[in-house]
Amino acid sequence: MIRKILAPLTGQPSDQTTLGLAFMAARLFDAHVDAVFIALDPREVIPIMGEAVPPDMMERLIQQRWEAMAAASREADLFFNRARSAADAPLVEHPAAEGPEAGTPQASAWFHVKTGRIDRVLTQVARCADLIVVPQGSHAALGPLATARDAVLFDAGRPLLLAPPVSPQRFGQSVAVAWNDSAESARAVTAAMPFLAKAGRVFILVREDPRRQVDGAADLVAHLAWHGVDAAIDRLPRIAEEPVGHVLTQRALDLGSSLLVMGAYGHSRFREMMLGGATRQVLENASRIPVLMAH
Repeated sequence: MIRKILAPLTGQPSDQTTLGLAFMAARLFDAHVDAVFIALDPREVIPIMGEAVPPDMMERLIQQRWEAMAAASREADLFFNRARSAADAPLVEHPAAEGPEAGTPQASAWFHVKTGRIDRVLTQVARCADLIVVPQGSHAALGPLATARDAVLFDAGRPLLLAPPVSPQRFGQSVAVAWNDSAESARAVTAAMPFLAKAGRVFILVREDPRRQVDGAADLVAHLAWHGVDAAIDRLPRIAEEPVGHVLTQRALDLGSSLLVMGAYGHSRFREMMLGGATRQVLENASRIPVLMAH
């Protein structure tokens, strides 16, 4: 069950697609959108700048940084209120206000600000959310948010929902699952079960591989049937020169799917993310379909 959706905001235009998709998901499940802006404390970067900076200049730099963070926070709050208004979601801070006495359940939302390193703070708060919505995009385009996104994916133990640069017109009616019989893809299926249960059509995408005698796709179809999900297998020919991430997203679109589910491959070590090829392609390259990803 999805009841709490985390939407990290930065005050950049990508917030609009993040919030748009977060509220689309919230409407599906009558869920709460927890929008958070994480401000970096400028004092944390003082050791990096060194002792050669005069104290008065340091104070000015700190003040300028605080002012920049405040401006970005205001912009994020503006994006949030526009999206909340469009979704007709009431402001709700605590779940008690959504109890049976409140009447018919509906999507709700709240905006708040936290201070600290975005990767550390976001990973911490993500562990107490059911789903985290973040934008697709490269590290060059997204900056610290991309680093935080990767950290959440591998360290928070929660699924990510990647928002494409252009908000989709529809979401969740048809779902494609990228399956390769791995632990990561199995965890992604489990994370996506609320979406699969609501979808009208579900496709299991399997790339043909002569080196693999059993791909487990039929077993997955049987497993989903126990959950009331009717799924069909779609086999993709293996074309060596085509990037796997592109093949999967394009096939999902060709099938009319509005959500792709896939496992994420890689690990974090010494704060440097080592990502698998398909994982990086989908995280960093713009597509036209939302992607639910779990590690």
